[in-house]
Amino acid sequence: LNLPYHSDSALLFENIHLLPGAVFLDSCAQHSKQGRYDILAALPYLQLDSFLQYSVITSLSEVTCSRQAPFDILKSLLIKESIKNQCQELADLPFSGGAIAAINYELTHSCLSEDMQGSDSALMNAGFYDVFIIVDHRNKSCTAYSLGEHTTERFQRLIKAARQVRAPDSFKLNHTFKRHLTPESYRKNFSSIQEFILSGDCYQINYTQRFDARYAGDPWFAYKKLRQISPAPFSAYVNRPQSVVLSHSPEQFIQHNNGNITSKPIKGTRARKPNPQEDALQQSELIQSKKDRAENTMIVDLLRNDIGRNAMIGSVNVPLLCQLESYANVHHLVSTITATLAEKSHPVDLFRDSFPGGSITGAPKKRAMEIIDELEDCKRNIYCGSIAYFSFNGKLDSNITIRTLLCEKPENEEEESNIYCWGGGGIIADSTLKEEYQESIDKVSNLLKTLEQTFRCR
Repeated sequence: LNLPYHSDSALLFENIHLLPGAVFLDSCAQHSKQGRYDILAALPYLQLDSFLQYSVITSLSEVTCSRQAPFDILKSLLIKESIKNQCQELADLPFSGGAIAAINYELTHSCLSEDMQGSDSALMNAGFYDVFIIVDHRNKSCTAYSLGEHTTERFQRLIKAARQVRAPDSFKLNHTFKRHLTPESYRKNFSSIQEFILSGDCYQINYTQRFDARYAGDPWFAYKKLRQISPAPFSAYVNRPQSVVLSHSPEQFIQHNNGNITSKPIKGTRARKPNPQEDALQQSELIQSKKDRAENTMIVDLLRNDIGRNAMIGSVNVPLLCQLESYANVHHLVSTITATLAEKSHPVDLFRDSFPGGSITGAPKKRAMEIIDELEDCKRNIYCGSIAYFSFNGKLDSNITIRTLLCEKPENEEEESNIYCWGGGGIIADSTLKEEYQESIDKVSNLLKTLEQTFRCR
């Protein structure tokens, strides 16, 4: 079904964002040359929610529990549902129906912290969608898809919502964001990381801090404002059962398209400057920085190894190393890794064996994650995890959820609840305390300041 095209897909998603399981995979195409497709979906017919020790699978007719590994369940369901929902006419689409998942950093973490042990929130929410909308900005088209006769009622509900105009809602912060970590605690942990590096435990640690506030109202209006000032090609809005994810990520994690694998890790950051000459100096300094290039190269080596576990032998390549990419408030060094998927491997295998992304752990990955677990005193949750789609046509794309906020849902819509944001960076032997601390703030400062200036209660 063809719908009216608009260059800003947020206008369409606003009408459906309150539907159960609503997801907006947002390329911010009107601001980015990288963006072509936006994917909008809601009303999943099958839901996989994975917790610490078990998973719940909810279909339209029954609820079952499983103690299988979450990615094993996801793979099994995808294989089964792909057979039922295969449609050759949709083979060229980026998403032909399938699973869209919000995956916490801790999902495959082998050394869970004490506060995780008592957590009752899901580590992965994956909805299976057979009604969805794809906006193609290159062809200026907007099309709603429905797979099979059993989708009629949900398809009509989605289309009805998409054609309605919602009344404006509100979003408010009750105070400015507070740092969960004191400067003294950051200094102490920075010193500990340097000791781990000097003793040979690791050679890079991605260390982060959390910023907390309280909010009331509809998080969608915060997302809309943030995508205006910080558009990013791998942005996403996800309405989870217990929270809402607002991701403004510039980083692609893993993509699979007809056997071709791509990953684009980010490592190396400089803040943007209002003055063009000063901004050009920041770019030049980043490009020439031996420290930042070393960080990036370490993570490229790590990801080459991770991807190689499911790639054809000899197919892993690095066509672009340490290329400059500029965004609204920062410059980044970005590398590109490519490979060919091995015949024996499934896209879920590729994702599982590479998760979480090396750019947000450090290297070597296992020891880096152990050190992160020891030093960081609050869980990362969706931050440094991923929002990913696994399409029935075999395609996969995903981000790393950096520049991402998490809004916990209140029990009552009129009540306040918590909103969190995280910032961090890679620490190596040459890192300095002052620069690393400032980088962790620079990466999210425009997000936090925008919310404070626009929505803070006066």
